[in-house]
Amino acid sequence: MKISDLLAEFTPKRLVPTLMRLTDVRYWRGLSHFDMFIWFLGSIIFLLQVSLWIGPSSVASLLILDYKIYKIEQVNTKANLHNMQLYQRIQGLKQGNDEIEARARVELGMIKQGETFYQLVNQSILKADGAS
Repeated sequence: MKISDLLAEFTPKRLVPTLMRLTDVRYWRGLSHFDMFIWFLGSIIFLLQVSLWIGPSSVASLLILDYKIYKIEQVNTKANLHNMQLYQRIQGLKQGNDEIEARARVELGMIKQGETFYQLVNQSILKADGAS
């Protein structure tokens, strides 16, 4: 029996008898060397495909690792940007009082001696305060 005949028999009704025939030693003795080589080659290719699609070094595992690397690189990029901003602030503080003064004005509301402070108030706020 040739391999093409065997493959033609892979229908649901004939699958079990065909598998039973594959376990019979007499079936393998009747095959030619070429047919045995084709079976051997097919088995090797099947085993290689199984290791390619299933297991720790499969394609799916590699895709998951690529995604994890992408996420880690995003976190590293954000951290590097934050580090650069902190470094620039440190350099500004080291170089002079301008940075310190600007931060004190913004964060603490500092007013220098001799300056006049003007506060602008929205008219709608004044009307709301007057009405209540």
